[in-house]
Amino acid sequence: MDVPSMIMGAAIASVVWIVLWPRRRDRDEEDLPPRG
Repeated sequence: MDVPSMIMGAAIASVVWIVLWPRRRDRDEEDLPPRG
């Protein structure tokens, strides 16, 4: 395997993991104070 391809795969996997994990986003929004 080439190193660049592995790095790209890891980056895409991390992005997909964050997108498919709504619990952290909801919990962060609840913990953070309201903006404005």
